[in-house]
Amino acid sequence: DTEVDPQMLTKLVEVAESDSQIGMVGPTMHYADPPTMIWGGDNWIDWRRARMIRNRMGELISESALAHQKPQEVDYVDTCAILVKREVVEKIGLMNGDYFINFDDLDWNVRGRKADYKIVYVPPARMWHKVSATMGFASPATTHYMTRNALLFFWTHAPGIWKVLATLQIILRTVRTIGAWTFKPQYRTEAFRRKRDANLLALRDFFLGRFGKMGPDVARVCYGG
Repeated sequence: DTEVDPQMLTKLVEVAESDSQIGMVGPTMHYADPPTMIWGGDNWIDWRRARMIRNRMGELISESALAHQKPQEVDYVDTCAILVKREVVEKIGLMNGDYFINFDDLDWNVRGRKADYKIVYVPPARMWHKVSATMGFASPATTHYMTRNALLFFWTHAPGIWKVLATLQIILRTVRTIGAWTFKPQYRTEAFRRKRDANLLALRDFFLGRFGKMGPDVARVCYGG
């Protein structure tokens, strides 16, 4: 579900090799359509609000404009196009299978930062991503993994008191969403019923410590059958 610029890897390698403390590098991520619109790259984590921030999302920019922009440190780069030094993997290990999909990339980046490596965004390196093409945008499966894994990620990594506050914020947002999908007439459809139930099971799985690939009962809700 991705396409890369022929020079992307070369540009990432050049930056990665320029500083021994750089551990992970990533390119500008464009939407597949329109191809000049940015999806991600300048990415940050708001620990207080338990949210991810993509500062450049929706920005329209040409290749020539990106070519003059310098690499910058960020909180994370997306793993659909990430270059990681071998020494980083040897030090922090592989991606955490508890996530299965979604938030596994943030977890990996944060573990890299905690090991004193820099995470760097390289604007001139470019790729195009068909966002959520794997499972479908806002599908019941995506809803389940995003909710459960957001709870796991912020509970694991949020600093100090924000561990509790961030987790509570996610739970409250999820409960409000479940309420809306249950009681508001416009959401009384089969699609939203599945997403509501997927969210309920996400909360259950987090509290019961059920991580990794979703269980058969969750799969029946998300995919039918």
